[in-house]
Amino acid sequence: MHMARLADPSRMPGSYSLAKLSEILTEEIKQTKENIMNSMLASSVNDPQATTNLGVYTQSFDKVKKINLKQTFGFYRKLKDGSDGKILMFPDIEQMHTDSKYTETWVEYSCFDAEITYFLRETLAWQLLQLPTCEENMGTNLTLYTKYWLPFGEILTDMERRGIKIDVDYLKRIQL
Repeated sequence: MHMARLADPSRMPGSYSLAKLSEILTEEIKQTKENIMNSMLASSVNDPQATTNLGVYTQSFDKVKKINLKQTFGFYRKLKDGSDGKILMFPDIEQMHTDSKYTETWVEYSCFDAEITYFLRETLAWQLLQLPTCEENMGTNLTLYTKYWLPFGEILTDMERRGIKIDVDYLKRIQL
């Protein structure tokens, strides 16, 4: 959530997760969703199917906070006496993807996760657009983010995906 860090670096550690940001920016996300929906409705005036689809979508329009994975899929194993155990359990990720018992909930969970990520990104982009910067005559922090932070984030993601070579022998020598 580099956009969130650039928009407000004063937040405490742990305040940049999707769940926390969707909680902190609830009102801003609602406004962003409303603006985008109004724009889409206006542009679909001549397309009855699109208007109908947008109408159906607006029935679940009030959701703006990240859905908690623990509350959605977590369960406590039943003990021999029938009571709930103390350890929160989760179905295997493959089971959540393939077992018909979880399919509908998994699809809803993942679709909303993608949706809230999109609207949070749009909200943060709007905030960065409102923050001026003098760096390299870029004008706004959104331009700064796009030019420097976004490519840097992609490099970090690539490093995470591929891994980086570590000289273990050298590390052992300098530890002594």
